[in-house]
Amino acid sequence: MSDLQFIKSASISTATTSFNVEDCFNQGYNIYYLAFQNFNATSGTTIKLRFLDSSNNAISSSLYDWAYLNLTSASSFVDTNATNQNIINFGTTSGNQSSNMNTSAYVYNADNSSSYTYLISQGANGSNLEGRKQITGLKQESLIKGIQITAGANMEIGTLAVFGLG
Repeated sequence: MSDLQFIKSASISTATTSFNVEDCFNQGYNIYYLAFQNFNATSGTTIKLRFLDSSNNAISSSLYDWAYLNLTSASSFVDTNATNQNIINFGTTSGNQSSNMNTSAYVYNADNSSSYTYLISQGANGSNLEGRKQITGLKQESLIKGIQITAGANMEIGTLAVFGLG
């Protein structure tokens, strides 16, 4: 396994429904590792993502395809997929501060303006005993410089750390 090189981190400092982590890609790596730590919102909600283009603007066109498997202890596993979406459904929070969303993700080809960008992740939400494995593709050949994180309710806490895999 190659070494991880720290690039940057960003934390939620005041309650917000959206924040960007800009200029964290385009650092010369083929693969980036993202560590989402302790994300939670005022009420249970879905955390969503968009990539940021070369000008750090959110890509909101219907170009995202994603599929995930939710592994929940209280019910049957759920396999979900969607095509031509304008945002990525990424994870859930419960609104319970003791059980936040924690997710590890890999982003491929963010620096390659001649290739689609992919995100592969796995994570968990403790209070629901819920895990998720996901793959996402951005069907656009472009340089990606960052990521936008949004939620349907105010996110109160959370940190995203970005590393280059080299």
